[in-house]
Amino acid sequence: MPMKSYDPESRVRVVQDKLAISEAKKQEKLQLAAAKQTEKAKLVAARKAKATQAKLSDNNIEQASYWIREYGKELITLYGSAVIKPNHYYATHVGACSCNFGPLHDFWTFLYEQLNKVLKSFKMNNHANGELETTFFHEFQRTCEVGRLTYALQHYPPRSLPFLASKVMLKTSKEEQGTVTGLVMLCEGLDNMSNDEYMFQNLLSSSPDNLLPASPSSSPLLL
Repeated sequence: MPMKSYDPESRVRVVQDKLAISEAKKQEKLQLAAAKQTEKAKLVAARKAKATQAKLSDNNIEQASYWIREYGKELITLYGSAVIKPNHYYATHVGACSCNFGPLHDFWTFLYEQLNKVLKSFKMNNHANGELETTFFHEFQRTCEVGRLTYALQHYPPRSLPFLASKVMLKTSKEEQGTVTGLVMLCEGLDNMSNDEYMFQNLLSSSPDNLLPASPSSSPLLL
């Protein structure tokens, strides 16, 4: 087995490279810490310009809006666009709200804070590039279509299956949906409204006309 030659110069170069890499990492950490402090300072400046004053001028609002946007840019620079959440976008509208409603303490009510809390805690699951916005739009469109369908089914005769289906759809869209109590209430309501045997017997004994709208003009078209 051949003996490896010992090269002092190459060993020195390796040590120097390691020291250079270590120093570069150290400087990078220091720069990152300084950038974080700058980022916090921008957010504090924006808050002071808005939240600590009983009266605001257009200049105050412009300055605060500028620092809020700079804060968002710094977030993207430091951590990437994946960290941006809906509440960051929501914060960019605070300036417009201040112009419309006055200083923050005039409209920063419980409902306003609740909206900010919901947006801040929204789980993005690392979805970016418009996926979240597309999901919101699809859900909005689906809700509109379900509402339109429910409204159309309400125009069927009261004893018909489409009308009974619309009653079930309305029950599931109430505020108590999603809780254990709401689930119990929904089950009880369905049991009281009709059991399976009664529904099928009623459907079989009814004339085919009961499955049609009362009049063509009374039922809206589904687009």
